Amino acid sequence: MWSSSTFLGSRDRVKRRVNSTTMSTALGEDPLLDPTTARNTLALIKELGDRPSHSVELKSAYGSVHGTLGSQLGVDLGNPLAIEEQVQIQKEYVAKLKFRYVEQSAKEDFIKALSSAPEDADMGLLASETAAAKATLREAKVQLDATFAKHRELAEQISQEDARVARETEAAQILAKEIADMQLELARLRRDHPIADRVTQSQAEEILDNQVEQLRDLDQQLQSLSSQHTETRDALTVALTSFDKLRPEAAAKAREAAARAENGGRDMIEAEAQCAWHRSAIQLWRELFNLESVKAVSNNELWLVCWSEGESISLLIRSTADQGY
Repeated sequence: MWSSSTFLGSRDRVKRRVNSTTMSTALGEDPLLDPTTARNTLALIKELGDRPSHSVELKSAYGSVHGTLGSQLGVDLGNPLAIEEQVQIQKEYVAKLKFRYVEQSAKEDFIKALSSAPEDADMGLLASETAAAKATLREAKVQLDATFAKHRELAEQISQEDARVARETEAAQILAKEIADMQLELARLRRDHPIADRVTQSQAEEILDNQVEQLRDLDQQLQSLSSQHTETRDALTVALTSFDKLRPEAAAKAREAAARAENGGRDMIEAEAQCAWHRSAIQLWRELFNLESVKAVSNNELWLVCWSEGESISLLIRSTADQGY
């Protein structure tokens, strides 16, 4: 059971805490964020909660504190929706306090671990652990050096690849410029040559087929002319050979005619010589060309009409003093 002095002391403490809260609020601070107010409130709640009786006095004290804080904050603390914002602020504040506590505790533990040696420490175990850690560190350094070397190699490869890409980019730009020039040239050709004047694909193919056929015919004609030329050259060679063979005989007959002339038969000898010359000339030209007609213009002249390659050729041959032509 409480005594009257105890209850009065509790009321005085509550009033002092409320007055301190009122002063903090008057100074522009949030009473729920003040650490001192929060600690005093929690202590009062715990102190009042541990006592099993006097619920009326507790409710009265709590109601006075609750009403005072609500009037100071300007909200109805009996409405959960009204105090939601204040609850969120308190949660954030508690989270910050917890973080600071954990941070400070970790700092203290770290400083203690650095400044104080472990009791009854096994130095051999620590030495072996240190050696193992050093070996691990050396392996890590070797791996790090290998990684750096690989990175340098990759950097060189990337540099070479970048140079190659730059060259290909430059070549692509040149090709793009050439393509643009070709497009301009194509546009100019289309402008200068309208579609109405152009040859269609079927017409172009027909023209090409005709030209191929003409080339084939011309090639056949060329081959035919080549063979005719070869035959004519061979015939001329044979005729010249025969003519060369007749030269000794003609010389002998000339000597014979000279002898007869000395004996008084000069006219007969000349007539025979002219006849022989006419016969040999006619025979020679008949072998060389397609002889169509022969006409004696004078005693030593012949008018020949030949037919060669579809054309008529007229020739005038004349014998000389030595029976040549």
